[in-house]
Amino acid sequence: MSTKLCLHSTSKSGSVTQQQEHTIIIFFDTSNRHWVKREMDEGKKDIYDIYTLHLVRWKEDMFGDTQNAVMEAVLHLVEKQRNGETIEQSKIKSVVDSFVSLGIDDADSTKTTLDVYRKHFEEPFLKATTIYYEKESSEFLAVNTVVDYMKKAERRLDEEKERVPLYLLNEIMHLDEDL
Repeated sequence: MSTKLCLHSTSKSGSVTQQQEHTIIIFFDTSNRHWVKREMDEGKKDIYDIYTLHLVRWKEDMFGDTQNAVMEAVLHLVEKQRNGETIEQSKIKSVVDSFVSLGIDDADSTKTTLDVYRKHFEEPFLKATTIYYEKESSEFLAVNTVVDYMKKAERRLDEEKERVPLYLLNEIMHLDEDL
């Protein structure tokens, strides 16, 4: 990832001028090419390029305090969508992408793992999905026939087949197909 990506949202707000952004980018790129590279080549631990460093700091300093509230909001949006409301799906996709970005491999900071995504997004998402449909099923069956239930279940499965690729990673979906 480029340093420019780190500064993108800040510069949009107007608090960093283009000249300041350019100077910062040159500084970060120079640091990455020289000092960071040398430190990593010497085998020093806990040395990251600037982009990865900001992810590490975010994960260590902020993520733990915010991830529960973020997931609660995401799951609320998904439930609204399941209930027929229109939502801004890009917000959920942004959360998914950020959870993936935070999965920095401890052994090689240039690689990512899906650990953060799985623990903080996929598991709560699947659990909430189970709870939602168990409740809906029991309520629907209490007042409708099994035939009507089967029709509704098929319709809901089709809805989830459309929804899941928006929120779950392609890598995960391909793994499930292989099983």
